[in-house]
Amino acid sequence: MNYNGLRDWLTKVDSMGELTTLENIDWNLEMGAIVDVLYREHPPYAPALIFDNIKDHPPGFRSLFGHFASPKRIALTLGVTQEFDHVLEFTRTYHERMKHIAPLPMVDVKTGPAHENVQEGNAVDLSIFPSPLIHEKDGGRYIGTGHLVITKDPDSDWINVGTYRIMSQDKNTLSIYVGPGKHAFIHKQ
Repeated sequence: MNYNGLRDWLTKVDSMGELTTLENIDWNLEMGAIVDVLYREHPPYAPALIFDNIKDHPPGFRSLFGHFASPKRIALTLGVTQEFDHVLEFTRTYHERMKHIAPLPMVDVKTGPAHENVQEGNAVDLSIFPSPLIHEKDGGRYIGTGHLVITKDPDSDWINVGTYRIMSQDKNTLSIYVGPGKHAFIHKQ
């Protein structure tokens, strides 16, 4: 089963019965609490969650949680079409496919979803995105948790892909914590 972009992927995940949409949720602790409860109540694989019409944010600015938290959703993402009786079968298939993976060539496009909402210079306002305060002791609202951060060593061709939490500071400033021992930390040093 192939897909064409995130919107199509979400449609396919929904048709698999692995997507739930919740509306009129508060970004302030409520989103995090719902995710915690859902994943506790639906082992081993809860559905992906879309929060829509989030308090204090314009309609259409949504948040997606748990997008890769099931073998079926990972298989869809990677284009794996066979069925598996056990997650270990999927894991073996995944590892075998990763041995032979080839990067997709970059294509520069002039139109498409990535061009629908553009902000530049002083018009940048990251506060329009519904970044949640997930846990009561978090230092702020996290716009980035399930994402990829790509770093490159300045002295070589070494490229790393990692996941590091990104916190909103103000309308056009984000901060990222990259702890000691992480590859991006080594690149920074």
